[in-house]
Amino acid sequence: MRNPKRDVPRMIVSAGVIAAVIYGLVILGIVLVIPSAGLSNVSGFVDAYSSVAGVLHSHPLDVLFAILVIITLIGSGSVWLEGADRTQAIAALDGAAPAWMGRFTSFGTPIAVNLSSGIVASAMCIVIFIATHGSLESFFAVMLALTVSTTTASYIFIFPALTILRRRYPDADRPYRVPGGTAGAWAAVVITELFVVVTVITLVWPGAINAMFGQSYSVKASWGVSRAFFEWTTLGSLVVMVLLGLVFWQIGERNRRAGLVGIGIPAELLAESGEQG
Repeated sequence: MRNPKRDVPRMIVSAGVIAAVIYGLVILGIVLVIPSAGLSNVSGFVDAYSSVAGVLHSHPLDVLFAILVIITLIGSGSVWLEGADRTQAIAALDGAAPAWMGRFTSFGTPIAVNLSSGIVASAMCIVIFIATHGSLESFFAVMLALTVSTTTASYIFIFPALTILRRRYPDADRPYRVPGGTAGAWAAVVITELFVVVTVITLVWPGAINAMFGQSYSVKASWGVSRAFFEWTTLGSLVVMVLLGLVFWQIGERNRRAGLVGIGIPAELLAESGEQG
């Protein structure tokens, strides 16, 4: 991406058209194959496929669907992961983590953080899989909650940065700007922050919001594991991540004191920064 003002809208439009076409074809197939009386039992593509597979009984179709699901997860997960890894690598170069985590390849890939996150993720998958006694349903539910909650929690600190940066750097050149001045910026921050907080509470402590409205909630029925196991996994992981971040910050303190920040940034990243003002 060389020109965000031009490239980001182009990417959003093209990706949106592709997604709309693909999702539209899948939804059309579901509607045409599944009887109208059975559509109310379909809550997602997996349920829809289960209903279709029960009618067609096609092993080749099962294999093809499994391959497509895996490719979809890899494609979505790799893009999501690459953005986070790239941010962590730049943070390391800024002195917020060990310097070795800021290593990039000649293609601009944050290779050190990529490998580190892969090792940590693999270890977490093994631990959770063993703890759930090999139950794929429980394993997927807990890992999904852990992944989404930890990622969403980071936005609690990201969204308020809009008003802080506007106040500290009012003259900075920005490709996109929330309209409405200070009031518009605060409105955007408050609205998005509320969504994030509700999401984090829902995923970290399921049933908390239900209890506020007098509704009963069972972690065992919804996630397939006990409340104790679920909370030890999610809250324990969050605590470990926070402590690890503090350790990284302390390690990077030596580089900050020595003024060794930004060393090792690939030339193409510096070129992009220069072109973007």
